[in-house]
Amino acid sequence: MNKTLLVAAMGMALAGGTAWAGVGVWSGQGPDGGYIYDLLQSPASASTLYISTRSGIFKSSDAGASWAPMMNGIVGSVSYGYPLTIDADAPNTLYAADSTGHLYRSTDGASNWMQTGYVLPPLANGLSSINQITDAPGSATRLYIATIASGVLVSNNSGATFTAINGSAGAMLPSGVPFQTIAVDPANANNLVAGTAFFDPGAGPDVPSLYHSTDGGATWTGVVTIPGGGESYYGTVSEISFGNGSEVYASVDTAVYRSTDGGTVWNPIGASLQLATTVHADRTTANSLYVGGYFGLKHSSDGGTLFTDVATAANGFSPNGTDVATAQRFAFSGATAWLASQEAGLFVSSDGGAHWNGSNNGIDATNIRALGMVPVTASPPRILAGYGDAFRPSPGIYAGIDAGDGNISWANSDNGLRAYQIRAITVDPTTATGSPASTVVYAGGRSEQINSIAPRNGGVYKSNNGGTSWTTIENGLPKRYNPLPSSVFLGTVRSIVLDPHSCAGFPTCTSALRTAYATSNGCYLYTSVAMGMPSPSQVGYCGSAISTTYNGSYQFRIFKATDADNPAGPTWVNSDLGIPPSFVGNPPNYVDGESLLVVPLVIDPNNPNILYAGTSDSFDASVVTSPTLQTGIYRSTNSGASWTAINTGLPTYPTPSPTTLGVLTLAINPVTPSTLWASVIDINAGSGAPGHIYKTVDSGAHWTNSSSGLTSADIRALLVDSANPNLIYAAGGGTSGNPGGVFKSYDGGATWHSISIGLPADAALALSLDPADHSKLYAGTSSGVWEVTQTLDSDFDGVSDVQEDLGPNAGDSNLDGTKDKFQADVTYVPPHVSARPSAADAAQPTPPISVNDFAVQVAAQAGPTCTQTQDVQAKSASANGPDPIANNLNFVYSVDLLQFEILNCASTTVKVTYPNFTFGKGWSFRFYGPATPGDDASIKWYDFSQHAVQLDAHTWQLTLTRGQFGSYRPDSTGAILFQGGPGFSDRIFGNGFN
Repeated sequence: MNKTLLVAAMGMALAGGTAWAGVGVWSGQGPDGGYIYDLLQSPASASTLYISTRSGIFKSSDAGASWAPMMNGIVGSVSYGYPLTIDADAPNTLYAADSTGHLYRSTDGASNWMQTGYVLPPLANGLSSINQITDAPGSATRLYIATIASGVLVSNNSGATFTAINGSAGAMLPSGVPFQTIAVDPANANNLVAGTAFFDPGAGPDVPSLYHSTDGGATWTGVVTIPGGGESYYGTVSEISFGNGSEVYASVDTAVYRSTDGGTVWNPIGASLQLATTVHADRTTANSLYVGGYFGLKHSSDGGTLFTDVATAANGFSPNGTDVATAQRFAFSGATAWLASQEAGLFVSSDGGAHWNGSNNGIDATNIRALGMVPVTASPPRILAGYGDAFRPSPGIYAGIDAGDGNISWANSDNGLRAYQIRAITVDPTTATGSPASTVVYAGGRSEQINSIAPRNGGVYKSNNGGTSWTTIENGLPKRYNPLPSSVFLGTVRSIVLDPHSCAGFPTCTSALRTAYATSNGCYLYTSVAMGMPSPSQVGYCGSAISTTYNGSYQFRIFKATDADNPAGPTWVNSDLGIPPSFVGNPPNYVDGESLLVVPLVIDPNNPNILYAGTSDSFDASVVTSPTLQTGIYRSTNSGASWTAINTGLPTYPTPSPTTLGVLTLAINPVTPSTLWASVIDINAGSGAPGHIYKTVDSGAHWTNSSSGLTSADIRALLVDSANPNLIYAAGGGTSGNPGGVFKSYDGGATWHSISIGLPADAALALSLDPADHSKLYAGTSSGVWEVTQTLDSDFDGVSDVQEDLGPNAGDSNLDGTKDKFQADVTYVPPHVSARPSAADAAQPTPPISVNDFAVQVAAQAGPTCTQTQDVQAKSASANGPDPIANNLNFVYSVDLLQFEILNCASTTVKVTYPNFTFGKGWSFRFYGPATPGDDASIKWYDFSQHAVQLDAHTWQLTLTRGQFGSYRPDSTGAILFQGGPGFSDRIFGNGFN
């Protein structure tokens, strides 16, 4: 066992805020907006609103003019939304669920959240299976949840425990069927309507998708059945809304249904409505109904016979001025209305819906998957940020200018851009001379997913003016024959690279680059027609490989243009010969298919005949136990004309499978291009599957693991510093119990060091450097763009030399004769600057010293291991929510928590010293994290007394062991990640009073 010493000088910390910020600390920079899942209006105040987004819960107290995050106490990150509900009888009480399956309750208007004690087991992909939480009016303790795996459940003790109300009996809800929503009649708590989520068990009779109960869920009757064409098909019920009197409305698949008797008998309405996603009945006015969906928002005053437009692209409900946004949830009060959208943020109307404007100030929920830098002479670069993973109208691309004051001003940069998501942004370096007006930029992504809603396109775009305006460049790309109208559609374009030698006059370029490559999902291209078929015109179209009529092949996973500078647009040709075809599976269900996906593409800067592509095999892991496609890394030595696998040394799925794990990102050394790096991961495994970085120094002939110090489970971005190729950045995601981050290697990938202080833990999926100042690093995340200004960090511990030099004894805080900045196991964080003490500080058990006196010092006295500490930082205890004792009392935290990571460590003792704070009777050391390392569902407050000893009035000694209680990281990571600190509990006296 090794011994580690941590010394922390800490003053009072403000609740709810970050403990400190400064040099080397990440800060969020916008842009505002994103996908909004739920929108709630407080029944006590029309100006108090709540929303749930991809990056968490936000609250507005000024009718949506500004928003603030409300995540104190919530553990999990999210990919598909936090369900929310308000207790109608207690407006300050709300319930929420996160991606780990935890259920939470807030009694102070979302300022703080407490776990109710109930955790629903997550699905195989690690996400929560709670789709909706519904309050039961008239009861302070009863609520329902609709789940994917467990049906509908009810709680009578404020969410502490739940009982299923579905079963095999005929009068019960069906077992094994996912439920999307449940609604309770505000006028009669026994009157319930529940709706299913999509489920297709196969052949069988038609089954109901909507169910009704008049006895509080004791018995149920199926009331709406969607014809399944011979299958037991359950439709998706996106929302149910009780209206005036006995009116009830529900959106079921592509139709809206109405009941006028409280839910017993239903009929479809609004035959012209398609793909409705929300229904909102006006409880004060008979027959008044709002329906939203892919068409915007419509209103009916006659119960759904006729509808009029309320929110369209023409009156402002649009992310790009062209396409109407997709309505998600709706609320109104008088002439003011709020409309949450999928992908496009929140809109507000103050004139009864005549005009709509964005209302996203403070909503940091944009999902950024691509970054590009357009140099600007004598100014910060123009930052282009691409919206990722959107399947409905979104802003597409934002343009931002870093004002140098810690803020970036953003504006949409999507003039002419018909893209819903952007996954690649590539700047032509020959045109990037400091004038955005003449800088050529390419972007790749995806257009509309559903052809009948908006025109599709090929997903490749070009700008000749630094991203100010765009054109779609799809000449030569094959069209989809079906559905009509035919249009180019290759799924998602994920990479675009340019041949750096392809300009006129190279090496002194007199033109823009002419040769470009891109990757996409590709298509099955019909290349011949069976004898006697009447439609030879279908040759050359994309279609399904499941056909005995047409012959063809998978193409356009990689495609190429040699006239990219053509003013009329380049012409693309297929360039993926040698990349194996996808396998569609066997009839009748084709569930054993495998799909090859090409994601990253890099080009040799010295010899552009050489390119490398990374591929992955996507399949149903519950059916395909031994995949067969040869994936991994492919190399072309003839400008993309043909490709050959180069996978020696890369990991594969378990024998006998020859399939290499998914390669999701590649990077090439710009000086020595025979050196490359690749990230690999099992893309079919659940969230948090282990991933690694591999390196080659012989152009891919051999690959070796290059992951030492890397703890992120899912690397999605690699970036090589062109000025110093030994500096490499890697970014990826993780889970709450095994968080990811951004990592930096100073030695060409031999070792990695986290530089994640201040960065949200769920994911960083794109990286870019300021082209004029490589100390500025930008990351695209699910919470927008984050930026950090790096300074010298001599010991690679994530804390800058500038900060460590401010430590005691002229920067030698452990008095060993060596400055802290030169010791990887010694870290000092200086006092932070914050606002004056809040009113809450006065209630602390010990008077505050000074909120500006805040320091952390870590010193590891260890042997050959446990010598590298990383990301030593203070964390606000309030961000983790109240730490309960008993009798509605909580531990008090007069100092912030300490978080740190120790690499390559089996076990150690850690001393934590707070020289500016005195701990007397009533203090004990607390741990915030998982009971089992890596287990998201077990994250909460725990007593750490058995592993912590108070040595004196300022110092604690902790005992930590890798892979055991006290560490976030599973044993397989080789690291210990700890978060905790002293909590005060002496406010409970013998008689139980405070």
